[in-house]
Amino acid sequence: MGAMGLRYRCFTAAAVLLLLAGCNEAACPTPDLTQVPLLDDTEKSALGAYLARHSDLRPAAESDCGCDDEIARMRADSYDGGPGYEPFVARGDFNGDGAEDFAAILLEDREGARPEARLVIFNGPDFAPAAEFHFPFAKYNALFFNNGSLKVGAFYSDACLYAPDGATYREECDEE
Repeated sequence: MGAMGLRYRCFTAAAVLLLLAGCNEAACPTPDLTQVPLLDDTEKSALGAYLARHSDLRPAAESDCGCDDEIARMRADSYDGGPGYEPFVARGDFNGDGAEDFAAILLEDREGARPEARLVIFNGPDFAPAAEFHFPFAKYNALFFNNGSLKVGAFYSDACLYAPDGATYREECDEE
């Protein structure tokens, strides 16, 4: 099956899941993901289906972290990031099964309060959400995938590791 056929099947499966969940265009509007970098159409479809069921969330944006200098350093450093580095989206084989996975940090906007963040990890090839982790969003928080490790934390500091654990993931954070 070609890439177009696979994309069509994945998009159709996501649409069926939305219908089964009771979503339609009015009840669960499709979020605009044109500003979400790095993801292909199939991954954007999976993320869009997730966001349609969680209308209180939106993808985190570079402007949320106030870390332009750190992002620029990551994009200039081929070891840690490289030119394609994105602070709130990561792609790679997180669980070692040979299929590309992706993860995104999503934010819940709260009026006058620090936003709650949610890391959602989607396992390929079907991109079903495999795990969700909630945490208070802090300035300089970002997502990193390097040397087979998926992490969230401040730039150039200790970070929480999200390690595969069967069909899901576990969070490993050093508490100080």
